[in-house]
Amino acid sequence: MGRQILKIDGMTCQSCVGKVTKAIMAVSGVKDVEVSLSKQSAHFQLADSQTKIEDIVSAIRNAGYEVSKKQAFDWFYFWGFIALIILMFLSSRLRGYEQVLTTAGAGFGLLFLIGLLTSLHCVAMCGGITLSQVSMDGDFGKRYATLIQYHLGRVFSYSLVGLILGALGAIAAPNDKIRGIVTLVGGVGMALFALSGIFPRWFS
Repeated sequence: MGRQILKIDGMTCQSCVGKVTKAIMAVSGVKDVEVSLSKQSAHFQLADSQTKIEDIVSAIRNAGYEVSKKQAFDWFYFWGFIALIILMFLSSRLRGYEQVLTTAGAGFGLLFLIGLLTSLHCVAMCGGITLSQVSMDGDFGKRYATLIQYHLGRVFSYSLVGLILGALGAIAAPNDKIRGIVTLVGGVGMALFALSGIFPRWFS
């Protein structure tokens, strides 16, 4: 009858959180439902002694998600990290990008280390670019004028894209399938862009 916790497998977005929450709340005798995307878990209170955990597990599975009793190690991210390190070593032969970055005083190894240690998404994504702008040869005014231009352009472009996507979302919200397709296409596009720099002969 106390506070119950279940580990949920398969949640990838807030829409998944909503579906799991709705599925649990549909079971009679359940209250105070809290589903966490980051922890991949569901917390709830059983208000009725007749309610069984098996009924809640069945409701979650009917919603398209699995309930795990043990947190398994995710080998996908492990091997993805190993592949990333291998690509960083291969990038020493990269032409074009390497010339631009090394003249700024920051090689791929340093940029990778900065992104790894900071771990914050924005710092990891923009930190290397910002470092290259600050480390440019030239006088003080030129370096910081370039840095200000970069940040102004970044803030303006992010705001503009957010405004456009927010307006589109207010008109029609895409379903999970469409969001998944857009995410997949964007990921493949970024992967091809990276491969075109590492293997320009094959992905030009």
